[in-house]
Amino acid sequence: MTGTAEAAESHPAALCSGTASGFLAKWGPVSKQCSYTSPASGWKGRLRIDWNTQSGTSQYGCVEARMSKAKNPDPWQGVGCGSSGSGVIKWPANTASMVEVRVKSMNSAVINVDYSI
Repeated sequence: MTGTAEAAESHPAALCSGTASGFLAKWGPVSKQCSYTSPASGWKGRLRIDWNTQSGTSQYGCVEARMSKAKNPDPWQGVGCGSSGSGVIKWPANTASMVEVRVKSMNSAVINVDYSI
């Protein structure tokens, strides 16, 4: 799915959502379910990511995200630990790319996290 949004501070509705899974104390596979194109002007350089573990569980984990690049990928940026949260990652103006998300569990064998941009 593709989207174009306002700056990270104004995040009225999700443009795209995805799911990432991880393992106890180990990062799971990278989820690449959302693409995003930032505006050429008026962009503050940050993309907000909201996330939460499956409801009704006691899963607790940490989530990282970054902008996907074919060469020299950006470092992973933490967007929070717990059962839910939100954070921002660097995202230059006038840039189209995939959002990469990964998660690791801190208390159970497997964790599943839903995320949205």
